[in-house]
Amino acid sequence: MRLWFPNINVVMVARIRGRITKRDLERGVTKARQKHPLLGARIELDGDGAGWFTTQGVPEIPIEVVPRATGSEWRERVNEELKRRWPIGIGPLCHFVLFHGPNASDLVVNAHHSICDAHSLAYLIRDILAFAGTSTDVPEPEPVIPVSLEEAVSSHASGGFLSSLVMRGLNRKWLRKGITFDETDYRGLHRSFWKERCATVLSWTLSTPQVKALVHRCRKRRISVNSALYLAFLEAQHRVQGVGRSVFNNVLVPVSLRSYLAQRVAEALGLYASVLQLRFKVPPDKPFWHSAQMLDARVKRQLTDRNIFAAQRLRAMHPSLLDGLAFARFGGFDDPMARGLVERVLTRMRTGILVSNLGRLDLPADYGGLRLSAIRPPAIYAGNAEKALEVLTFGGRMFLTLTFDAAVVARETVQAVVDTAMGLLAASSSW
Repeated sequence: MRLWFPNINVVMVARIRGRITKRDLERGVTKARQKHPLLGARIELDGDGAGWFTTQGVPEIPIEVVPRATGSEWRERVNEELKRRWPIGIGPLCHFVLFHGPNASDLVVNAHHSICDAHSLAYLIRDILAFAGTSTDVPEPEPVIPVSLEEAVSSHASGGFLSSLVMRGLNRKWLRKGITFDETDYRGLHRSFWKERCATVLSWTLSTPQVKALVHRCRKRRISVNSALYLAFLEAQHRVQGVGRSVFNNVLVPVSLRSYLAQRVAEALGLYASVLQLRFKVPPDKPFWHSAQMLDARVKRQLTDRNIFAAQRLRAMHPSLLDGLAFARFGGFDDPMARGLVERVLTRMRTGILVSNLGRLDLPADYGGLRLSAIRPPAIYAGNAEKALEVLTFGGRMFLTLTFDAAVVARETVQAVVDTAMGLLAASSSW
């Protein structure tokens, strides 16, 4: 379904202390590719338009090394990496940029979402540093083979007989149209999509004392940190942008599938993420933590196999129909059937903000002569979210990345939402 999306990139940044050379990084990426096969993959289409991964004939992974001057060059590069168009049929589906300095460097990792989720890139950064920070006589790593979701999804995810019947009817109607898509169509869609869009990333950090205070309050209230963050930003949107937009009441909560699958995925590189959708209107004149508990309870009630794996039911759709939905969603295809199906689904999934918290990453800090001093959560351009906030905690600090389109919502407005949300958390957690 995500094959032709023009906004498919997942971009993470790691700050590395110590001396790392291009040769070190190349060694780390080469070994990581041996461990994670999807790093060296491309996509082939069969006669039905279905996409399949193959590692045959895939060129080397591109690695750029750029001098690091101010320590903030990575910010603008992340904005640009979100627009990267991938050579789908040639591969590879990842790209690395090292802003190199004598004592500190910033590694920008970009990958097509079909081969990774946020946890994947965190594991990948760890593995690259582990291989780069050691000598060249490291044994060949054992491949970690990704598990197909089709094999690992719970049987409770099935839509049942009626759903299958509806899908078969849609497929028959669609196939009579004889419409297919290829990389030429993708290039045109990508070019038109990014012509008037301006991906912009904000990033900031909470200190260890601030994180401890927030976590303490959440544990006391028996709610997740993600619920507290989400409530703060929902309330901030209303205060800054007004209460009139109903999409501000749509809540999308990304969920890692790794602990829900029937087969063990462990730390494989792959897309093992889903999203819950619900509506939640912040109660007026209620204390912050009361509202946060209400939101947390609503989210937890949605954590069922049927909801978590709902998107997997789309496997029953013909691949060319899924392509049609993707192109119709992003304005590259005007077909009444595809457009109607997209609107039926997307109306419920448009939101003012999406909040995703990876939680605490238990990654080593030291790798031989290298040290991982910071790791930024992924920047993503979410087409159904005006603002996308990604969060993780590493080394006691919380790192936050918020991506938005400056052509859609002003930077000053987004900054005001961020400041208001952080102020609500500070006041509620006694920072």
